[in-house]
Amino acid sequence: MATVSLVFNRRNKLNKNKEGAIDLCVTINSIPHYIGLRISVLPKLWDNKKREVKSNHEDWFEINNILNEKVKTINKYLFECELNNQIPELTDIKQILGKKHIKHKDTFIKFCREEIGRRNDLGNATIHHQLNKLDTIQEWAGG
Repeated sequence: MATVSLVFNRRNKLNKNKEGAIDLCVTINSIPHYIGLRISVLPKLWDNKKREVKSNHEDWFEINNILNEKVKTINKYLFECELNNQIPELTDIKQILGKKHIKHKDTFIKFCREEIGRRNDLGNATIHHQLNKLDTIQEWAGG
């Protein structure tokens, strides 16, 4: 089972404006993963019980809407994974949140397959051999 929550100032370190960062904590198989949201507020403007920005912050409504929308989106993804008996992937979560995270091994495998298909100077046996080797690499890399 996976869960998602908001965490304030988890590193116990404030930025130059004396603000603490707000992170998403996604727990998958009892392992917490933290995703920075690039949102910071003063400690006195964060409500730890409610896990939201207090109403005396000038942009509290907008910030809380953004935070709630991100939590809701990830919860939807986690629910879909549970329905399909799939283990949630951190890379998928980052992509959903708009973080540019590329699975390099997938990109490499895709590139190689395209290059093999593009070349017209290879015989069928060579193409078959190279695709088999690529399948072996993909299996070894866990893809």
